[in-house]
Amino acid sequence: MMKKKSIKCFCALLLTVALMCGLVPMTVMADDYYTAPANDTDVTYIKEDGTSDVVKAGTYTVLTAETTNLTTGWYVAKTNWDGFKPNKRIEITGDVKIVIENRAFFYIPYGIHVSYGNSLTMYASVLYNGQIRDDLRGQGNPRSNLSSKTAIIGGNEGEANGTIKLVNISYYQTNAPADAPVIGTGGATGDGYIALPSDPNPILIYGGQYVITSGDRAAAIGGGYHASSSPIYLYNADQMVAYGRAGGAAIGGGLGGCCSEIVIDIRGNIVAQCMGSDGSFDTGSGAAIGDGAYATHTFSSSEPVISIRRGGVVAISEQGSALLLGKGAGNTNVPESAVSIYAEASVRILEESGTSANAHYSKDMTETWKFPGFELYECRHDHAHYEVENGQHLFVCEECRIPFDYEPHDFNDDLICKDCGYGASVVLHSVATVLTGKIQFRYTLSLSDEIKADPNAYLCFTDYDTGAEVKRIKVSELKPAADGSGRYYAFLPKCIVDFRESTKLKVYRSNGQLASLYSARGINLTDSGFNYSLDSYAISTTAYHDQAMVDVAYGIRHYGIGSRRIMGEYEYEDVVSEIMDSVSLVDLTPYKATTSQNKSEVAGLKNSTIRLKLDSDNTLRVTFYLNAGENVSDYKFYLGAEGGTASEVTPVSLGSNAYAIDVKALSVRELADKYNFSIERGGKVYTVTACALSYAYTSVKSGTDEKVQFGKAFYNYYVTANYYLNKIGNE
Repeated sequence: MMKKKSIKCFCALLLTVALMCGLVPMTVMADDYYTAPANDTDVTYIKEDGTSDVVKAGTYTVLTAETTNLTTGWYVAKTNWDGFKPNKRIEITGDVKIVIENRAFFYIPYGIHVSYGNSLTMYASVLYNGQIRDDLRGQGNPRSNLSSKTAIIGGNEGEANGTIKLVNISYYQTNAPADAPVIGTGGATGDGYIALPSDPNPILIYGGQYVITSGDRAAAIGGGYHASSSPIYLYNADQMVAYGRAGGAAIGGGLGGCCSEIVIDIRGNIVAQCMGSDGSFDTGSGAAIGDGAYATHTFSSSEPVISIRRGGVVAISEQGSALLLGKGAGNTNVPESAVSIYAEASVRILEESGTSANAHYSKDMTETWKFPGFELYECRHDHAHYEVENGQHLFVCEECRIPFDYEPHDFNDDLICKDCGYGASVVLHSVATVLTGKIQFRYTLSLSDEIKADPNAYLCFTDYDTGAEVKRIKVSELKPAADGSGRYYAFLPKCIVDFRESTKLKVYRSNGQLASLYSARGINLTDSGFNYSLDSYAISTTAYHDQAMVDVAYGIRHYGIGSRRIMGEYEYEDVVSEIMDSVSLVDLTPYKATTSQNKSEVAGLKNSTIRLKLDSDNTLRVTFYLNAGENVSDYKFYLGAEGGTASEVTPVSLGSNAYAIDVKALSVRELADKYNFSIERGGKVYTVTACALSYAYTSVKSGTDEKVQFGKAFYNYYVTANYYLNKIGNE
C-alpha cells in the first residue's frame, strides 16, 4: 500500500511568511483574460468514432457566464480566457451541442438541466482534454448548490433525463447531491417513484475518464432515489470509477429503482462499487452494475439486460454489492440471459477484505459458470503505481484499478516528481514581503531547463479582481537567488493603499501557452495561478512564532487600513485600540515639519502643504501654491537632504498655480529622514524641512478620527518594521 509522506518545508526570508504557496488555459495576453474570445475561428472536435470534424467560424456561440439558457445549436467553451463559469443552473432546450476546447475552463457549479425530450451532446477538441469541473472558488459545487434529488447533469427532482451524450469528456472527483445521480434521472418526489417514459432518452458515454460518486440512495450514473435508470451505453472508455451510495447501484437504478438496458463496450476497466451513507464500502447494498437495492425487476424479454461486450468490469464487493442485483432486492427469478458476457470481456467480483463471497449475485455463486468470463477473485492490492491525473498523481491498484488516494507531487531539485516522474516547468517556493527598499513581494522560484531555454517565456502578474495586467517579467530577466541555491527571484512592487488587492501569478511560454506552475508542496497552480496580497501576508504572519515579525505584520495591516480610511473609504474597520493607545502626539513631535522663515518673504508665494502619496509607495510631496497671475519661470525649486547640499529640480505642475517637489519611494528606514524643500525668487528663499513622518504628526494633530488613526498606524508601522529589520541585522 502507499506510504504517506510528511512534506516539511521551511523558508526563512527577509520579513516573510513561508506560505509555500499552498493557497490555492489561455494563450492570449493577460489584459484579454476576462474578455470572451470571438467566434471567428474554426473549432475542431473529436467525434464518437474517433475521427475529427470542424464547427465553422461564425456558426457557434462562445460560452460565457451569462450563457445559461442553451437552445438548439452549437456552443464552444473557449480556451485563452477566464472561461465558462455560470452562476446558475444551465438549461438545455432542444438539441444542444457543446465543444470544450483543450484546457478551456468549463465549470458547472450548478449543473446542467437536461429534461426528457431535450438533448445535450458534449465533445472534446482534444482526446480526453475536455474537462468538466464542479468546484469553482466562491461558488461552491453542485453538491452544495443544488437541492437534493437534482442530478448534476440530467433531470431535476421527479424528472427523467433527456438524451445525454458525452464524447471524450473527463469528469473527476465529483459528488452528487443527496438522492441524486451525477448523470441521469432525478430522485422521486417524496417517497413516490419516477415512472420512466415508455421510450426513455439514453445516456451515452464515448471514451473519456470518470471518477464519480452519487448522493445517498442514488446511482452514480442512472437513477436517483426511487428512480429507475434510462438505457446506459458506455463505449471506448479508458477508465471509469463509479460509486453508488446507500442502496443505489454504481451504474443503474437508485434505491428501489431498476436498470434499463446497459451496454458496456470499452477499452479499459470500469470499477463499480457501492458504499453506505457512512462512506464505508462494507455497508453498500446496491448493485455494482444493475438494480438498486430492493428493486423489483420484471424481466419481460429474453434480451440481456446487461451486455458486457469488451473490456473489463471490476465489481468491488463487501457485504452487499452485486453484479446485477443489490442485496435484499428480492429477485429470485433472474433469467440466465439477464447478463451477457462476450469473449473479449471479463467480469471480476473482488473482495477487498479477503472474506468469502456473500450474496454478490442473486443466483447461487456455484452457477456462475453459466456466464462465461464471470469469476470470483480476491484482490489484495499487492501491485500499485502512480498515475498523473489532473495535476496530481493518483495511486492506483494495477490489478483492479481502484484509486486509493491523490497526492501532490514531491519535486526534486530538477523539478521532477520523485514518485511519478512528472516534470514541472516552474516551482514557486515562497513569497516574501520585503521592506528594505520600497514595499515589494519577492517570489522565489525554481525553473526547469526547458523554461530557461525559452527565449521569451515570462511571468505575468494580473489583478485578481479585474484581470488587468500589473507587470510582466521575462524569465531571462529574473535575478539569481543570493543564497546560491540555483533558484531565482522575481520582484513585484506593492502599494500600501492596495494592501487588500490580490495579485495573481501565472507563467507563459513564448507561444503564449501556460507553463506548468506548482507550489513547493506540489499543489498545481497552472490554471488557477497563485494569488497573494499584503493583507494575506499580514493575516497569515500573525500566527508566526517570532513576536517581532508578528508586530510588523500588524503594523503593515493597520497602515493599510488607515490609508484606506484617510482616502474616505469608511467601510474599513478601525485600527485596533491597542495601537491607538500606544502612540501619542508627543511621540511624533520630533518629526514635525519646520519652515525657514515666513513664506511672505518670497513674492507671489501663497501657501505650502505636506502630503504623503499613499498610491505611489510613500512618496513625500511638498506643494507650493503661487498667487494667481504669477509665472513659474520666475521661481527656482531646490531639494536636498537636511544638512546636505540642495540641487535645483523641476517641479511637478499640478495645475491652478500649484507646483510640487517629490521624494519618491521611501523605504521604511527612510521615513524619518528629513529633506529641505525650497522655493526661491529674487534671492529670497522659503524652505520647508519635513520627513514622511511629518505627515503622521499633521494627521494626529488634526483631531479628525480617520486622520488620527492613519497617523498613529503609520508611525507604528515605522517603529515595528525598523525594530524587526534592526533585530535581524544584528543576528
